[in-house]
Amino acid sequence: MCFSNFFTGTAKVDDVIQPTAVWEYAGKSATISCKQNKGASYNQMYWFRQKPGEPMKLIPEFINKTALSGSGDKNAKLTIKSLTSNDSAVYFWAISIKFQLA
Repeated sequence: MCFSNFFTGTAKVDDVIQPTAVWEYAGKSATISCKQNKGASYNQMYWFRQKPGEPMKLIPEFINKTALSGSGDKNAKLTIKSLTSNDSAVYFWAISIKFQLA
C-alpha cells in the first residue's frame, strides 16, 4: 500500500485557515484548501512546494497534474492528480496585494 502525505506551511492563525496535513493513496487526487481573512485586496495567490533538502519552488498549473482554483480574494484550492510518492512534500499557499505600476 502506497500513499502520499502533504503538509502545509504555517501562517498567523487569524490570517490563513488551512489543514495541517492531507493524506491520500497513490493514484488518487488530493486537494488542499485554504482561506484567508486579510481582505479582498489580497487577491494574488501563489502555491509553493518544498521537498526535504530542496528549496521552495513555485507550482505552475500543469495540464493533467495540478489544478488551481479559488475565488481570487478569499480562498484557494490546489488539486494534485494521479498521486505518486514524488508528490509528497510541504505545500505553502501565499497571498499578496496586486500592485499596478503607473
